[in-house]
Amino acid sequence: MRVFRWLATATVALIVLGFTLSNLESTSVQLTPFHAPFALPLYFVILGSLSVGFIWGGLLVWINGAHTRKDLRQAKKQIKALETEIEDEKTLNEKAEQDNNQEVSRVLS
Repeated sequence: MRVFRWLATATVALIVLGFTLSNLESTSVQLTPFHAPFALPLYFVILGSLSVGFIWGGLLVWINGAHTRKDLRQAKKQIKALETEIEDEKTLNEKAEQDNNQEVSRVLS
């Protein structure tokens, strides 16, 4: 699995490097109609836009998954409480069984 991860990373890195070297020319960027345009390399504009889109998409997925994560946290707490309750019941049953065994031994003696 590690080898596959390294191969995938190296492949993507080589593709991005090739793209960067192919798009070194400058382009004019104007973010608002009120400010003067400025020059940026074309690869920076494209890769920057992809990066912002990737981060924005990840943020939206994270926000949409908040309800599911909350439900999982609550379920884990409930499971832990139920496990504790089971252990308490086992302890009480063992103690009651020991008391019953002592009572039976005392009656038989």
